[in-house]
Amino acid sequence: MGTINETDAGGGRLQGKVALITGGGRGIGRAIAEDFKSEGATVVVADLDEYESGWVATLLGGSFLNLDVRDETQFETVLARIMADHGRLDVLVNNAGISGVGATFDEIIAINLRGVFRGCSLGLPLIAESGGGAIVNIASIAGSHGGFGDGYTASKHAVLGITKEMALRGARRGVRVNAVCPGYIETDLTRVMRSNERALETLLKQVPLGRMARPIEVAKAVTWLASDDASYATGTSLVIDGGWAIDGGWALREANGYLRDKN
Repeated sequence: MGTINETDAGGGRLQGKVALITGGGRGIGRAIAEDFKSEGATVVVADLDEYESGWVATLLGGSFLNLDVRDETQFETVLARIMADHGRLDVLVNNAGISGVGATFDEIIAINLRGVFRGCSLGLPLIAESGGGAIVNIASIAGSHGGFGDGYTASKHAVLGITKEMALRGARRGVRVNAVCPGYIETDLTRVMRSNERALETLLKQVPLGRMARPIEVAKAVTWLASDDASYATGTSLVIDGGWAIDGGWALREANGYLRDKN
């Protein structure tokens, strides 16, 4: 499963901070957890997958808590446990989500949208009580473009709206709230597409940099937003897409039977 970076003995940008990462056992979530650890944070991984996520948390010297983001009571229990164990919460990353493939509209909204809203609304007051900090919501390029399916597109557009509203709510309480919008990343969610040579070739035509990103490339952006280096950034959406949004995914539209406007 790979190696875990050790904390730099000299500290890091998140030294002494307690961070909760939902969906932190694999993909982007795991990369965030590893990078947070390397920057000195105490990491709490919350997920439904106790085996893989628990393993990651153990290697990071952190802790694992079982969490279904659809369940408000579970979310409250996780946050209460963190406050009891650590006495503070400095950073929350709302990363848990699903691609939407094979799921209904309501199922996607329940996880990708309501889960993020629940994390923000419950976590923000605790971060404020801890002296301030940051929330980072994982959105997507689907938050500003269509073509990704009704539920997924709607949920990620809404995450950007929630991010702005929560940024206003947290501004005078010392809590910054931002979002990261990844493009195509080498994770389990893109494994099928990456295994199909023709599909991958078509997809990469959309990306000026000509490749997918590694999860750590997204994690580094999240770490920056979570740290004091981003002390004047709130309510923003940081796009990490290799330039995809410059052209808006014309290859995706062509693949769906649309013609690109050449004018």
